[in-house]
Amino acid sequence: MTGDGEFDGSGPNGVPFPAEHEWLELQLPPGLEPPADFVDRTLQAITGRPEPGAADDDERLLAAAHHDAFAPPPPSPSFVDDTLAAIERDRRQRWREVLTRHVAPEPSADFVARTLAALATGSPAPSRPAAGRWRRRLWPWAAAAAAAVLWWSLRPAAPPPLERRLVRGE
Repeated sequence: MTGDGEFDGSGPNGVPFPAEHEWLELQLPPGLEPPADFVDRTLQAITGRPEPGAADDDERLLAAAHHDAFAPPPPSPSFVDDTLAAIERDRRQRWREVLTRHVAPEPSADFVARTLAALATGSPAPSRPAAGRWRRRLWPWAAAAAAAVLWWSLRPAAPPPLERRLVRGE
């Protein structure tokens, strides 16, 4: 490799790498030669039919036993009934959770007494302060202003003029 990061074709210790067509002609390093029965064992593994009494039979039996250990158990006679009961319990529990969020608590006895007394005397409800009316009138305008600012900030930028695009292209 050269100093500027380009590959110059040299390998470790300056020995050049073989060309692409030379890779198949290279000799295997010592100790990595395949055994004599390599082709036979490979064909047997591909076809899945080992010869009777081969050592692979023991490995296949162990693999099958290991696979059976992870097989699901057979369903019990009450499987369907148990599953439907569990689904129904879960459904009831979820509905209970949803409904408890939206059910208002009962009013207290003091609240009921005050409400009945106010209705009996005919006194008007306390008026809201002027600030509350002012806020009610102002919020639609504030919401419209916020929408306008958001629309203005999200609008796409205008494309540059044709002359500038042509200059950039050149």
